[in-house]
Amino acid sequence: MAGSKRNPPTNRGKQPAVVLEDDESHEQETVAALDPNTPTPDPQRPVDTGDHDEEDESSIRERLYKTPNKERFYELARDHKKLKEKIQQLEDEVTILQAEKIETEILIETLTQERDEATAHRDIAIRERGDLAFRLVNVQNQISSGAPIVEAAASRKTTKMPDAPMLNDGKEVRFETWETVIRQKLEANADHYPLPVHRKLYVQSRCEGKAQLHIAPRMSADASTPYEDAEDIILHLRTVFANPNRRAEAYTAYHKLKMKPKDSFTDFLAEFMQLAEEAAVVIENRKRDLYSKLPYLLQSQVMWAVNQESVSFDTFTQNCQSMSHEINLQQEAKSTSRARSTAAISGGSGGASSTTTNQTYTSRVKREESTNNTGMSPAERETLMKEGRCFYCKEQGHMTRECPKKKSTLAAVATIPTTPTPRVNEIVELEADTDSGKVNA
Repeated sequence: MAGSKRNPPTNRGKQPAVVLEDDESHEQETVAALDPNTPTPDPQRPVDTGDHDEEDESSIRERLYKTPNKERFYELARDHKKLKEKIQQLEDEVTILQAEKIETEILIETLTQERDEATAHRDIAIRERGDLAFRLVNVQNQISSGAPIVEAAASRKTTKMPDAPMLNDGKEVRFETWETVIRQKLEANADHYPLPVHRKLYVQSRCEGKAQLHIAPRMSADASTPYEDAEDIILHLRTVFANPNRRAEAYTAYHKLKMKPKDSFTDFLAEFMQLAEEAAVVIENRKRDLYSKLPYLLQSQVMWAVNQESVSFDTFTQNCQSMSHEINLQQEAKSTSRARSTAAISGGSGGASSTTTNQTYTSRVKREESTNNTGMSPAERETLMKEGRCFYCKEQGHMTRECPKKKSTLAAVATIPTTPTPRVNEIVELEADTDSGKVNA
């Protein structure tokens, strides 16, 4: 170890000394490099440079030129903050404008309603002015010539429509039916009731009982809030007698409705259509609903048409009407043959045959009477259905099953003592057969 030779560095003292830059000169060069006005030194390039190198040099120079300095960066940050505040202000203004838009729409709707009311009052005033002008001309003609124009005035008036039914407590005649008829009457015969007092008196004349008690206090001119027109009376009675649960009750009755084998299809269809309209049942569902409410025997005859989209509801009801009539004829023929066979078995005596003949004849008369009661033309049925009239007494305000005249007739018949006849036994057997058929199905 002591004898080993250590080779000294060969180039000691010949290497150039490294000069360290001070911090100030380094910072100045850095700032000068960031300054966009500082010229960029040309880089040393090889002699044989191409176009690609020139493009790279120009792109680098442009990027260096576009690089912002510290002041420019702070300025851009301040501008960005101002733009964000401006956007927030605009969003707040948009929210305020949307709220004002909603308020404006509500105001427009209110003004539209007021305009419609004003237009209605204007039309009434124009009509009253025309009536007064006509009366004035008539009076002047009477004064000048002494011949009043009574015939001309009479020829102007429309045909007087039937009066509306009497409204009492809203049970025998429902308020909705009464309101529809009374409005149609006042509209069709507007020239007969030109003044509000005329219309008020007419509406009052179609009220009785409880309805009369409700409107009597406000009919006087000394009342605190007297009626101004017939519309006020109708609206007041609506708050008293209108059923708020009308649609719900109609919907329940619609789903509970079923046709029995002995029921008339015409009467059943009238009640079905009325409940469907009151319950607002979709038209597309009515054909299927009607089919589900028919008796089993009638269902088997129209089963082919219920799922056919080409078969409309009107066509389906016509088929049901035709099949129901055919089924009734078959049942009548079957009951007649059974009655004859029963009479033949019981004995061939003259008294028995006479009794059988009388019973058969009586059932025939009853069948003809029942056919005449319900056998009406489609046009008559459609008219009665549109006007809401009863198929039994042809009056408005109730359906056939609620007809007071029919109930009184049935009550009178029920008081007469009767004995079971073969026809009655046949009906009982038919209902039993039908019920058993449904169970087996």
